[in-house]
Amino acid sequence: MKKIIFLMITLLSMASMVYAQKTCVIASAEDHVPIREALIHTNNNHWARTDYRGYWNMRYQFDSATVSKPGYIKATIRYQELPDTVFLLPEAKQIGEVTVWGKNQEHIKEMQDNIQQKVNETPTSPRA
Repeated sequence: MKKIIFLMITLLSMASMVYAQKTCVIASAEDHVPIREALIHTNNNHWARTDYRGYWNMRYQFDSATVSKPGYIKATIRYQELPDTVFLLPEAKQIGEVTVWGKNQEHIKEMQDNIQQKVNETPTSPRA
């Protein structure tokens, strides 16, 4: 009788391992803040969405999944290599022209005068 109970407990524990869900957090790689409502789409056409804490779980088996969120670069993850936290990189942002002036500006006036002199020396062609 003890062998049968032991066998049943072993089988039940193995079955619970097979059907275990994988839980993971999606966070920003820049500041490690969890990302809410990121979309996880698996290779076998199942999907999940992160909650307000960045958590998601998938109850279906998958080989790979793509994590996406507007404003972040998409990331593809494999189930065998799935960590506890997946970090997404923010998309690059570009700014306009930046002018940097140092503390020592003694030759700035000379440069401006030279530029103005070159502009004045350049002959202009008459417009037709």
